[in-house]
Amino acid sequence: MLMPLPIILICLIVGLFLLANRTRLAGYGLLIAGTGLLLLVSTPFVPERVLGALESRYQPLHNPPSGTKWIVVLGGGVKGGEKRPAVSRLGESSLYRIAEGIRLATALPRAKLVTSGGSTGPGPGSAELMAEVAESFGIASHRLIILDQTMNTKDEAVTTAELAEDGERVILVTSAFHLARAVALFQGHGVQVVPAPAGYLTDPDRPAKHIGYQLPQAGYIELMERALWEHLGLTWAKLRGAV
Repeated sequence: MLMPLPIILICLIVGLFLLANRTRLAGYGLLIAGTGLLLLVSTPFVPERVLGALESRYQPLHNPPSGTKWIVVLGGGVKGGEKRPAVSRLGESSLYRIAEGIRLATALPRAKLVTSGGSTGPGPGSAELMAEVAESFGIASHRLIILDQTMNTKDEAVTTAELAEDGERVILVTSAFHLARAVALFQGHGVQVVPAPAGYLTDPDRPAKHIGYQLPQAGYIELMERALWEHLGLTWAKLRGAV
């Protein structure tokens, strides 16, 4: 209910209700507010700036520190379709994350690749599918550790803290927009983190002058929702004392 679309719908519906009951000033005010908010979140100016600020918090990990023992890839969702190959069943975020994890595991041949994310349905979760994808791309099975009981970022932080010994660095791979909250949670549980962002959703080199990119689009609403979700999640974690 704290996402843009529910708030916009509430403003428009209540505004129409007030107009029908001849409360014109308040009704027009809510209609204008709802329409203005819709334009604000469906065009690139605010959503890309807010999400881009999250994604630029940490630089890409081009050269992973040698001697790192753990590469932890956070789960990012799966799709259905049991007959499809594992790489086609991973959600977009999971696919970007495991691709970055495989790249780092190739650069660090002695490191363990840890995949996480439990299942919420009858099929395997992201941890199992990402491990299967990693193995199909040449990562040896003895290097893989599957954390298939973790259901959220806090679970992943707690489990990783139990896995890594005190002082051991852990390369943390997750979506760039999610990394700030993930790092805070992991560090809050005593894990020494090396951030590794993956799956950027904003494009700083996009041809901004093209009029087509400035028009309202549903994709920009999704970007705004992702950014708000991360900020709300981090605020909630602070209120609970998790970070």
